[in-house]
Amino acid sequence: MIVNDYTELCSMIGCVDDFDLAARAIYKGTNCGASLQKIDNGVKIGSIVEGVDGDGTEYFDFTFPFDTEDFWASMTEVERQAAVLWNEQEEIEEIIAWEDEKKYYPEGEN
Repeated sequence: MIVNDYTELCSMIGCVDDFDLAARAIYKGTNCGASLQKIDNGVKIGSIVEGVDGDGTEYFDFTFPFDTEDFWASMTEVERQAAVLWNEQEEIEEIIAWEDEKKYYPEGEN
C-alpha cells in the first residue's frame, strides 16, 4: 500500500488524522520507544537508546508517497538496531562491574 500524506499515514497507524497520536502510538508500540518525526513532505523514524552512549539507531527518512512495507521493514530494523545497542551496553556494564569487583576483592579475599 502507498501512503501519500500525513492523513493516510495516521490512518495506517490507526490514529485518524492526528499525527501526535500516531507518533505516540509508534513510541508506545515499540520495545525501543521509536520516534516518528515530521520532515519536509514526509517522516523519519529511529530511536535513541536510553543508557547508551552515542546517537542511537539509524534514522530512516520517508518522503511521500512511500510504501508501507518499506516503512514497517525500517521500523523492524530500528527495533533490531536498538536491541543490539542495548545488549552491547549491557555487556560493557557487566565487564566494568566485574573489573570493579576485582579491585575491591583481590583473589582469595572474597
